[in-house]
Amino acid sequence: MAKLYSFFLAITLVGLVACSNNDKQTSQTSDNELKVKGKEIAQQTLGALSKELKQALQQGGVGKAVPYCNVNALPLTDSMAKIHKVSIRRTSLKTRNPKNSPSNQEKQILGEYQQLLAEGKKPMPRLTSLSDGRTLFNAPILIKPLCLNCHGKVGAQITEKNYEVIKGLYPKDQAINYKVAELRGMWSIVFEKRE
Repeated sequence: MAKLYSFFLAITLVGLVACSNNDKQTSQTSDNELKVKGKEIAQQTLGALSKELKQALQQGGVGKAVPYCNVNALPLTDSMAKIHKVSIRRTSLKTRNPKNSPSNQEKQILGEYQQLLAEGKKPMPRLTSLSDGRTLFNAPILIKPLCLNCHGKVGAQITEKNYEVIKGLYPKDQAINYKVAELRGMWSIVFEKRE
């Protein structure tokens, strides 16, 4: 009888461990799917913003690109959010538009990304479970050469005249003096609660 009891106990434990591992795999798969989806949404939104921004730069330089961003960046981001049924933000420790100011949680993540770069490591997209059951996706935005037209050093990559345009539209601008490969900010995408 003791052997039979031990056998059933062993079978039950194996079943519990298998179920527990299965739940972890399901959660892991869901996390991986959300990371992939977050990257896709960020790339599509960046693609839409970049396409229009490049056209504005080609047609009239920074003097045309900055007013384009001022009027269209947030509505374009909002329209992409509606398409994907998520919320999408771009935020930074050095904002141009105060509407993009980071939350305390975002400040912490941005700080961690900066620390990774300072250590010579590549910051990667990440997920954070929020207290209300939603999931936050973050991915770093690094400065590329094209970005320096509006986010570089005044007097070097940004002319005084162009910076007057920037300051006229964004009086509290902090988003200058960047170098290539520095952390400009990050994508902050919130997925609704998983079923």
